[in-house]
Amino acid sequence: MIKVGKEGINPILNQFDYSDINVRIGIDIGEVAIIQYGWDIHTAEGKEVEGKQIMFKEPHYDILGHTINVATKMTNLAKPNGITIGQAAYNILDEKQRSTFEELDVSPNIWSYLNEKTGKMYKVYSSTS
Repeated sequence: MIKVGKEGINPILNQFDYSDINVRIGIDIGEVAIIQYGWDIHTAEGKEVEGKQIMFKEPHYDILGHTINVATKMTNLAKPNGITIGQAAYNILDEKQRSTFEELDVSPNIWSYLNEKTGKMYKVYSSTS
């Protein structure tokens, strides 16, 4: 996503004197719930069966849960064009991958999520590049 912004979208924006866009990414691991909460109903223009227009139903989906909330909040801690990951994601990385992240020292006034297993502050890590 960062590469697409930097190398694909920003050069086009720059041609028209628009500012670059930056993305911030938050990643965490855990349980989520996928729910369907409604439908969009569309007609197929120009398509009829026995004189009646064809209708299509498309469901609306959303993803909910503590993990989504935490990952969303982590995006606020990421640098522009940076990635912030939670402790659960960091823990499954190998040493080489871990070396591309540094632990963030975040004030409890800004970050108040707790590790469900330890009851201590849930650690977050930011990409170093």
